[in-house]
Amino acid sequence: MESQAHRAVSGLETDFTREDTGIQWEKCKDRLARILPAPVFQAFIRPMILTSDDTAAGSPIFLSLNDENAVRHVELRYMHIIRESLLETELRGQVSLRFAGMTVAAKNSQKQHAGDTGAGLRAPELPIDAQKKDNEPNFYPNTANEIAVQILRELEFPEHIGMIYGPSGCGKTALAKEIVRRYPEKNMARYLSLEGFFTEFLTACKLGSVLAWRSAIRRNKLLVIDDFHFMKKSAVKTQEEIRNLLDEFSAAGKKILFCTETAPAKIEMQKDLESRLRTARLFELFYPEKQIRLKILGAEWKRLNLPEKPEILEYLAEKNCGDVRLLKSCALRLSHRLSAAGEFSWELNEVNEICGTLFAPPSDVGPDKIMAAVTHFFRISREALTGPARDKKYSLARHLFAYLCSELLNTRLAEIAAWAGRRDHTFVLHAKKKIEEMKRKDLFFSHQIEKIKSEILRDSH
Repeated sequence: MESQAHRAVSGLETDFTREDTGIQWEKCKDRLARILPAPVFQAFIRPMILTSDDTAAGSPIFLSLNDENAVRHVELRYMHIIRESLLETELRGQVSLRFAGMTVAAKNSQKQHAGDTGAGLRAPELPIDAQKKDNEPNFYPNTANEIAVQILRELEFPEHIGMIYGPSGCGKTALAKEIVRRYPEKNMARYLSLEGFFTEFLTACKLGSVLAWRSAIRRNKLLVIDDFHFMKKSAVKTQEEIRNLLDEFSAAGKKILFCTETAPAKIEMQKDLESRLRTARLFELFYPEKQIRLKILGAEWKRLNLPEKPEILEYLAEKNCGDVRLLKSCALRLSHRLSAAGEFSWELNEVNEICGTLFAPPSDVGPDKIMAAVTHFFRISREALTGPARDKKYSLARHLFAYLCSELLNTRLAEIAAWAGRRDHTFVLHAKKKIEEMKRKDLFFSHQIEKIKSEILRDSH
């Protein structure tokens, strides 16, 4: 016999008849069409098929989709809304979502598990990648970020609010999801994008279930809100909701993390929310350096089951400007080509043909922009950097300029040397060796370099 806990988790229970199932489901879909944004309804709700494995009263109701990723997305974002909508119809029973491509044996196994554990097919509390092992990292930090990332992973900071910020593609989302996944109290931490937070809040308002939604959000001891740079000053109600959430989490000793591409001071906010976020602990992330890029690419290579090609990994890590998203896309493109063609020469010219568009830096990053950033940092003129002066300050600025150009621009070393006012490519090789040696010996200097590089790239997105 079903336990009350099982029925509570599943969300619905009363009489269920097969004859009017289709009619009732259509009524439910009509209601969902009025509540949910049109793109969401068209992509996820309209394709759903409602079925039941037997005709008995109270038998399980299954909502099926052909896309397994769509199933997980709907479970995470919209299943509670679907259940509430079904309550307005005459449909009753346990409601679960499943992948339509599942084998009969898998379905039976899932039903058996549901009967044994009383858990049914619950919507997951964590993101899709939360199925990974707790000790398996999602995020590999720049060396200059190692201490800050360790503090974040362990949540060992006294402030109740944390701000993770850095350029697009530096790994903020991967780190945020990892922190949620590793949280020691299971099902007490949650990740949401700002769009997801807004959609849930808006839907709860339309359904008249704001109090229930607030209660569900506030039961967490850790909440992560990603893409916070998309916040608009005109979104008054959303900001008010976040402000109240901050107050309640702070009073209860809980933590909220925000992820943003923009420095917090540049985000448009109402003054009452801005004043609260000024108390946040700031964690700035930089793009990973080459050795870390190699590690990230190697993990993606293994995930995609690509053949061992250390020289290709080295080449891709060297050519990439630091954007993790672009780096992983290189591996994905090569995997698709290998699957489509069945064989692949792995020659550099063919790799370039497939991945070349992912090597290019943002269109407005060039020697002039790098020169401006370096001369501003050292407080020297452009003429001093490219001139004959050999003072330590000018030499270091010149070396850093060459190093950043070689890291960020897909160009010949001889051309970089000419921009720096030097004769040949050996100057650039010496400059790269010098800067990399200094970075290894001086963590503060390494942090400064990564900050300059991140500012150059951040201003380009």
